[in-house]
Amino acid sequence: MSVSPSTGFPLEEEYKKNTGITPWEIAELRSWLETQTHMPSDVITDLDLILAHHSCKRNPEQTKQVLELHYTLKTQYSFFQNRTLDDEVELTLKRMLLKPLPSRTKDGYAVFYSRLLDFEPKHLILQEALKSVLMVLDLWQYLEGTWPGLVIIFDLEGFRLSHMFRLELQIVQQFLHYLEHAMLVQLKGIHLMNAPFFANRLLMILKRFVGSEMMHLVNTHTAGSNTLAEYVDVEILPKEAGGSFRSVEECRDDTIAMMKENKDFFLQENKKRVTESLRPKKSQNKKKPEKFLNID
Repeated sequence: MSVSPSTGFPLEEEYKKNTGITPWEIAELRSWLETQTHMPSDVITDLDLILAHHSCKRNPEQTKQVLELHYTLKTQYSFFQNRTLDDEVELTLKRMLLKPLPSRTKDGYAVFYSRLLDFEPKHLILQEALKSVLMVLDLWQYLEGTWPGLVIIFDLEGFRLSHMFRLELQIVQQFLHYLEHAMLVQLKGIHLMNAPFFANRLLMILKRFVGSEMMHLVNTHTAGSNTLAEYVDVEILPKEAGGSFRSVEECRDDTIAMMKENKDFFLQENKKRVTESLRPKKSQNKKKPEKFLNID
């Protein structure tokens, strides 16, 4: 499925979802947005506003703060720069699987599954990996609109200590900060599947950079355990992960095809950045918003 880079998921279908969001609420946000001279209001779509408003449970003041932070971080953080399906991104999509799964959890949450395909530690370039993760997530969300929630599964099969030593802490911190405070989605869970013996070290890194509510969303599942089934039906996972879905190679090819089919989406998305020189002085030192996290 391809998407119009200027509109995304059809608004008439989005308003039929059970979110409670109305065109009037979005019109109110649009009116506010047009007063924010530093924001790219001419390219921010109504779907963008809906995604933000839904992620904030229709709290208008929080939505405004999250919109500010969302586009500010996309301007500042390096893994949001020059987003295009170039050779580096395409190579990353061949070395690791980033798969939006078509099935949902019993609560209707979307499920994003990720794992290494190339286990060579020196081939893990964190900035390119996270850039690709967020590109796929952004496109997927724009194709489908709002979800009741999002569950992320990081399958750590083949992840070694030597991989962990390649994690750049500043980039990890920025990614987690965006995920916790500025991503336009209701995050419902992060699952570390096939967690290795050093999983506690990974959790210690997470605890350095995220709040306690976010940590409550993180669950580890050791190899051979069935604890993931308490949250997600494992049948929806790729075959190599114990499910009945397609092979990881087929899933990889699906993701690459989706990205190629919608590469023009990123031409428009790259324009959605703030102009710091136009930012009102009174908003330059605003406290970061605290998004409602969802602990089930």
